[in-house]
Order: sequence, then C-alpha cells, then structure tokens
Amino acid sequence: ATTAPREEAQRSKRRKRECGPSTSASRRRRKRRRRGERSLAKQEEEREDPFPARYTWAVPVVAGVVFGIAFVWLKWRMPYAVSAGALAGVLALLAEEILAGARVARMEQQLVEAIDILVNSLRAGTSLQTAMEAARLETREPFRSELERIMARMRMGEDPRAVFRNLGFRVPLESMRLFAHALMVHWTSGGSLAGTLLMIGRTLRDRIEVSRRVRAQAVESQISVLAVMGVSYGTGIVIYFSNPNALREFLLAGAGMWITVGAVLLQAAGIYWIWRMSQVRF
Repeated sequence: ATTAPREEAQRSKRRKRECGPSTSASRRRRKRRRRGERSLAKQEEEREDPFPARYTWAVPVVAGVVFGIAFVWLKWRMPYAVSAGALAGVLALLAEEILAGARVARMEQQLVEAIDILVNSLRAGTSLQTAMEAARLETREPFRSELERIMARMRMGEDPRAVFRNLGFRVPLESMRLFAHALMVHWTSGGSLAGTLLMIGRTLRDRIEVSRRVRAQAVESQISVLAVMGVSYGTGIVIYFSNPNALREFLLAGAGMWITVGAVLLQAAGIYWIWRMSQVRF
C-alpha cells in the first residue's frame, strides 16, 4: 500500500522526462513556423505594389514643368515662376489625393458587394472556396484582381492563413484588414462565417454612408474656396482688359510683384489647408 504512491510518482516523472523535450521541440517548431510566415508576409508586401497605387512623383514633376514653362518660355520673373510652380504642385497633389481616395472608396464598395455574395453562397451550403469563386465572377476591378490573386495562391497550395494575412498587408485598409482577419479566424478555428461576414458588411455599409455624408458637408467649404479664387483671378482679368498699362506697371514694380507672389503662395497654402481640414477620419 505504501509503495503504490511511490510507483505512481516515478511513472509521472518518467512521463514528464519523455514528454518534456518533445513538447519544447514542438513549441520551437511552431515559433519558427510563425516567424517564417511573418517574414514571408513581409516579403510579399515589399515585392507587391500596395493599394492604392500612388503617384506622388507627379507632384514635383508638374511643379517643375510649370516653373520651366513660366520662367523659360513665357519669360516670367523668378518669383512669379516659383509661385506658379508652387500653386501647380499643390493642385497636382490634391488631384492625386482625390484619385487615390476615389479608388479606395470603389474598393470598399466592391468589398461590401463581395461580402453579400459570400454570405448568400455560404448560407446556401457552399464551401468558402466556391463562395469566393462566385464573388470573383460577380465583382469588378480593383477588388476582382485581389480575389483572383487569393484563389490562385490557394490553388498553388499556399497556407490560406498566410494568403489572408498578406491581403491585409497588401491592401492597408481597415475594412480589408477586418475582412482578412475574419477569414483567418474562420480558417483556424472554424465556426459560422456567414454571420460574421454579415455583421462586417453592415458595419462597412455604415462607414461608407457616414463618409459620404462627411464629404457632402465638406463640398460647401471647397466650393467657397474655389469661388474666392475665381473672384480674385476674374478681377485681375477685368483690370487687364480695362486698364492693361496700370496692371502691367503694378506687376513689374517691386512692391506689386511681391504682393502678387505672396497672394498666390497664400492661396496655395489655403487650398491645401482647407482640403486637409475637410478630410475627416473616423
């Protein structure tokens, strides 16, 4: 009776000694695998162009071209050419930002539509791969190319979790990261994906609706800025046709030149400032 607890304790010690190294080795293997997945995701992120494609290099190009035309071809003075290049650069920056924002909005709208297709397909009893294929056929660019890339990598045998993680890295949008994390969690632990995607789709619709209202409210300030600029340049044109000699003397004089250059630079700064104030993030 007294030897039984000792034998049981000895057997438990032997089991710990036998299982200890294998358990630690498996933990090390899991850590190495996780580090490898993270490094692979970072390599894929660096190799592929992130979304949305930005053309910030066009801003200095446009500013330089306008400065060169004004200074070399039109024979404007240096301050006038610099102010014209600065104003053109700010307008080019705003145009590039607007195009990128429109592409992001189109991507989020197509993501919501794809989520609706996925929810309907999953509720009908299809698998996730079949539902994603149906969403790929129904959606348009630019989200269709992302789904095509996901399906191609999964067919090649890549880990779906790494594929979904790379989607969140490649498209650095909060909505896309939420969608990618939902797919990763479902692939890892299972469960009902249709209900999760349904809630994500509702949340994204609310975000899109709020962003549209914010943009609609910001249009008034943007139009007022354009109206003020139009009035100033329109007044200059009227004065030029009514009394060109007086306007020419004012622009060629030292004080008039610096006043005009300062006004143009302040207009460029005001345009960028008003645009930044109207970009509300939530």
